[in-house]
Amino acid sequence: MIMVARRRKPRRSRTRKTFSVPLIETGAGIALVSQSGIGAHLKTALDGNLEGALSGLAASIQTNKNDMIKTLGTAFIAKQVVRGFGGSKILARIGPVVARA
Repeated sequence: MIMVARRRKPRRSRTRKTFSVPLIETGAGIALVSQSGIGAHLKTALDGNLEGALSGLAASIQTNKNDMIKTLGTAFIAKQVVRGFGGSKILARIGPVVARA
């Protein structure tokens, strides 16, 4: 009786189970939410006063318009500066979370 070696299945690479967090966009989004005061307006909408919530949000955005434009401009400039560096845009890696610029 002759023993024949078993053929091994070819190894298949698994996709990595990671997810990216874009730091510049996340920071800009959090700043815009803070500047617009959307939390208080959302609470008003959930209480049933949708018209008051929307008008308050519009007034809040108009009041803080210049700060919001500065935030968006700063985020755009930061994104362009990071893009100019070249190379890897990974700033940190903690387990499955990858922080990217």
